[in-house]
Amino acid sequence: MLPQLFVVSGQVQAKPALNVGLTRFEAIPLDNAARLEWDTETELSSAGFMLKRGWNDSYNYISDPAGTRDLFISGKGGPAQGYEYTFTDETVVNGESYTYQLIEVQVDASEVVLADTSVSYTHLTLPT
Repeated sequence: MLPQLFVVSGQVQAKPALNVGLTRFEAIPLDNAARLEWDTETELSSAGFMLKRGWNDSYNYISDPAGTRDLFISGKGGPAQGYEYTFTDETVVNGESYTYQLIEVQVDASEVVLADTSVSYTHLTLPT
C-alpha cells in the first residue's frame, strides 16, 4: 500500500494507508482547556475514536465527562465522506505542556494510533 500524506499541526507526515483518511489533527490552547479538532475525508470499518493525553512521559485515555469510563466518540463519516470532529479537554492546567494521541477504534475493537499533536501553555497568549 502507498502511504497517505496528511498535515498534523503544520507538519506533513507519512503514514501507511488506514481505514480513516485523516486530513487534520490539532490541539488549540484555551484557558485551562484544550480544544482538539480533527477532520477525516473517509472512514471505512471505523467505529469511532478515542483520545489519549500525555503528560510527563505518561499517556492515559481521556475519560468521558462523568469520569466513569474512557471517552469514545462515535464515527460520523463513511466511505465517501468525512467529518469534522471537535472535543474540548477541560482537565488541563495552564503552564503545562501536553501531547495528545488520536486513536481510531475499528469495528473489530482493535485500536490504531492515527496521529499525535502537542499543546504548550508556556508563554502563551490565549485567544479571546
